[in-house]
Amino acid sequence: MKIFQKQCITFLLICLAISSLLFITSCYDENFMQQTNGNDVPFIITNDRDRAYIIGRRIRELSLIPGIDEPAILVNGDPITRREINTRNIRANYPNRNSQPFDEIINIMLRQTVALQEAQQRGLQPIPGRLHAGMETLRRLREDMPEIISAHIEGLGISEDEYFNMRKESEYNSVLIDALAESIIETHTDEIRVAADIRMEETDEALHRAFFIVSQEFVRDYFDNLVEQANIEILDPEIRELLQ
Repeated sequence: MKIFQKQCITFLLICLAISSLLFITSCYDENFMQQTNGNDVPFIITNDRDRAYIIGRRIRELSLIPGIDEPAILVNGDPITRREINTRNIRANYPNRNSQPFDEIINIMLRQTVALQEAQQRGLQPIPGRLHAGMETLRRLREDMPEIISAHIEGLGISEDEYFNMRKESEYNSVLIDALAESIIETHTDEIRVAADIRMEETDEALHRAFFIVSQEFVRDYFDNLVEQANIEILDPEIRELLQ
């Protein structure tokens, strides 16, 4: 049973790790007209390189907004800044507007924040080797798609070292949340198996699939419960209005 449990947890965490890299390779509609720097010169996105560059530049231009680094939301006293929210919104919805609703973006950020808080309170550390593996995956993407990654870095207006340091911090948080997810699954394995048994078929593959589905739901519900219990204060009136 221990072997089966470890196999299911490993499969779940591999899927979680892959999802953290999707923003790099996601595709958008071509030929989207976008104004640049307030001028009347259209930027026509015709390929992934253009898209990577303009997303990076949009994120860089956030620095021009007054008060962009001020807290917009406090979660148990920890801030989520306007820059963080706008950056996430650009990555999710540019150039396709409203492809991810704003309230969904906020809810994801709230879940990630409370999950990191919970992981730190438990004294968890990133799973050995997983942070290195995540960065190696990113570096392989750098080798496989050099023009796209270079264009994104150029748009951000930072050096390659600065970019990878930024990604390392993001990857660290992702791996720490993975460690929390594994801890939750290990603690509640029997409870998850009872629910999974209701859906499983006769084959091992079906059993793994059932365990994976229920584990995902269990961890998501656990994070949602942390959000419900959290002390959340929305400081930015525009965000408060958007969430109403």
